[in-house]
Amino acid sequence: MDLQDQKDADASVISPNQARAVDPVEPDTDGKLAEKELEFWHAQETQKAHHGWLGKIFGSIQEKPGNIAAIAVILSFIMLFVAFGVMYRGAGDLNENFFKLLSALTGVIGLALGYLFGSSGQK
Repeated sequence: MDLQDQKDADASVISPNQARAVDPVEPDTDGKLAEKELEFWHAQETQKAHHGWLGKIFGSIQEKPGNIAAIAVILSFIMLFVAFGVMYRGAGDLNENFFKLLSALTGVIGLALGYLFGSSGQK
């Protein structure tokens, strides 16, 4: 760094007293920012009210039925795999109870998948 660059760098640094002497820049006080913030807050609180405490888990009103059906499918598959593992290990052979459980859970899975992928034309 040469002597001229050093002088330019020193000129851009101000002392704390100079910084305290500068008048602060005040934001626009016409209230538009506060009004926008209030509108945002209101929209956020309205959305929270529509969701409810179950909405935090399952989503809003539009997504809730699909999310619950998807959870039912996932839980049914998990129960099916756990039952298969328990019954196959315990008896060495799949017994009649597994097939009863299989028919019940495949019905739930079929209904939920039919709901998820069925016609969603709301007219």
